[in-house]
Amino acid sequence: MSTTPLLGITELEANQAQPEVVINEALRKLEAMSPLQAHDKDLTAPPGSPADGDRYIVPAGATGDWIDHTNRIALNINGIWHFLEPIAGWVCYVEDEDLYYQFTPGSPTGWVAMP
Repeated sequence: MSTTPLLGITELEANQAQPEVVINEALRKLEAMSPLQAHDKDLTAPPGSPADGDRYIVPAGATGDWIDHTNRIALNINGIWHFLEPIAGWVCYVEDEDLYYQFTPGSPTGWVAMP
């Protein structure tokens, strides 16, 4: 499947079966980024009963479904984790800290607290 170059959203293919599945997933990903918020950025394991639409910044050392997704935004859609690859300059409000973070590739943690 081909994806968009900037956000990596799956594109429809000619004669695609069930195009609504691809379109709905793309809409959920766009919705998750507008505005970009996350409940937490320090959980190393996915929560046991996430709500539809819950978002988290995945920290280093994450386990379970989040393994190998460091610094990505984990987005729960219908009980399945999807991962958004951040782009330099993205800003995310982290609810449990009441702080904004900017994605800064090359920094030790990836996400840097904003003053």
